[in-house]
Amino acid sequence: MIAGGIASKLDCNREQREKLDRIEGEIVAKIKENRSGRENGFGDVVAMVKKNRVTRDEVVLLIDRREAKMREMKPFLIDKIVEFHAILTPAQRQKIADGMLEFHDRCGPR
Repeated sequence: MIAGGIASKLDCNREQREKLDRIEGEIVAKIKENRSGRENGFGDVVAMVKKNRVTRDEVVLLIDRREAKMREMKPFLIDKIVEFHAILTPAQRQKIADGMLEFHDRCGPR
């Protein structure tokens, strides 16, 4: 899983790895919980594309539904980011920051 790669790159200790695995498990579970709604949303988009005519209101409604799901997920993800940050040492945080800067230099802003 992703947590294993992160833990390896950051040289996490056993306790950090366990916490990171738990955080990842919680995030994966939450995403799976929300996935069915996303699939329905995708079906709505496909149905809209097939129509002869699409109104602005229909597009706004679809986007509003997606934004509502994102707003619902936001507090949970913020808590997980804070939790992840709290288990890291200053050296590990620096390693992440350096990697972010390297990525930005290589790929530019997104």
